Amino acid sequence: VLLSIYGNLKAQKLVLQKEPNKLASYIYANDIDLITDKENDRLIFVEKAKNQFRISIYDENFKFLDSINIERTTKIGGEIVYSTILDNVLNIVLSSGSRKNFSLITIDLASKEIIKAKNVLKLWEEDFLQLFTNSNKLYALASSRVKQELNLYQLKKNGNELLKKFDMSNIEFKTQGSKNEKLKYLFRDKGMPSPYPNLKKLSDLYPYPLTGTSSLSKCYQKENIILITLDHNRASTKILTIDLDKLSLSHKEINKPLLKSKKGRSNSLIKKDLIYQLVVDNSELILSVKNYLTNETIYENSASETQITFINGPFTFEGTRYVNSDITTKEFDSREKFFTKISNKTPSISVDHIDDKYIITLGSSASFDVNRGLNFLGNSNGFDMSYSYTPESLITDDFFKSTFVRCVFDSDMNQLKNEEIPSNIFRKISDYKENNKINKDTVESIGYINGNFIYVYLDKGIYNFLTFD
Repeated sequence: VLLSIYGNLKAQKLVLQKEPNKLASYIYANDIDLITDKENDRLIFVEKAKNQFRISIYDENFKFLDSINIERTTKIGGEIVYSTILDNVLNIVLSSGSRKNFSLITIDLASKEIIKAKNVLKLWEEDFLQLFTNSNKLYALASSRVKQELNLYQLKKNGNELLKKFDMSNIEFKTQGSKNEKLKYLFRDKGMPSPYPNLKKLSDLYPYPLTGTSSLSKCYQKENIILITLDHNRASTKILTIDLDKLSLSHKEINKPLLKSKKGRSNSLIKKDLIYQLVVDNSELILSVKNYLTNETIYENSASETQITFINGPFTFEGTRYVNSDITTKEFDSREKFFTKISNKTPSISVDHIDDKYIITLGSSASFDVNRGLNFLGNSNGFDMSYSYTPESLITDDFFKSTFVRCVFDSDMNQLKNEEIPSNIFRKISDYKENNKINKDTVESIGYINGNFIYVYLDKGIYNFLTFD
């Protein structure tokens, strides 16, 4: 049953309502995905329960076009870890919690041909890092446990092909204490392998919160170029550049500003052509903005317990007291308290572009199990956010604590001191959920089509699809 509804609900518009499909013997979906088919201006909605799928296809105006069912199979299981459309074929990658075995389901959206391939990739002495797409090809990146190597695979319907082993035995990797470190440990949480990718993939499109950018190992895709940033060294950001067309790897370092104490912690974030670097200790903070391609300094400023001149708004603490609890937000005035809090955790930066203004959030964050929650998915146009972190404003069952302050700049990095900070898309969604008392454990996802974010959630037996202003 499909109900199409168009109506204004304050800042958001309800564009579609849909009853869930009962899958797997009357079990409703416990995993949903929204995927953009930019080439054909379509939105693909995937419902999954156990090993059964229902795929619904809509046009850009949310008009129902078609549906495809994938029957239950005991040969392919696991959770969806990546979804993307390549040459009009929907690719769904599944994996078990260990992230060692990966299966692939491909669905031709024109002919409806379905191919299920189990164990297209099995990792042995490697840690899985991330998945990428380029030129209608699907890639997997892994880190060797025994050598200083990154291994690049292409996933195919009949298996995989090891395209390249990138030898980095001649590259030094430093930690915060300037100690040499093995490459594999830079992608692990406290030195241990994780069932989730430890290489956090970010996009220019989304306004990530501090929980989403606090990792010291991040990656970004710029068409055929993969940028991997490593911030374990307080003195510089190491950038590894992988060219998927040439199957080549290069590296460079972007120096970070130096604190008076010559100690502290640091982190970075890349947004478009700029790298934002933050260095902090318990009494000083420095923000540096450079063009990572040319190393040209665009902006640099410092703050201390006695003088902070480039902030808008108060010092803020935001977090949950325990898993699945309500989010608490508190404002405070103590500069000493602010520096103490942000220097005790990993520094983090977030950059949001709203109405020709750049909102930069500076602070620190700690969180747990943040990969569980809202799904960000791949798209056929290279806009790829599978395994990006869920913003803290949308976390429903995780534990996190963030301390931050915000700054507002124009496009030339001139500070706009008296500007109010506008709400981004995730804050709007968070407010909507709170005002409408949406269940924290609801099944939900988010997509993007024709310049609009689409938020879908299950409430009282109905999927609601909303766009936000």
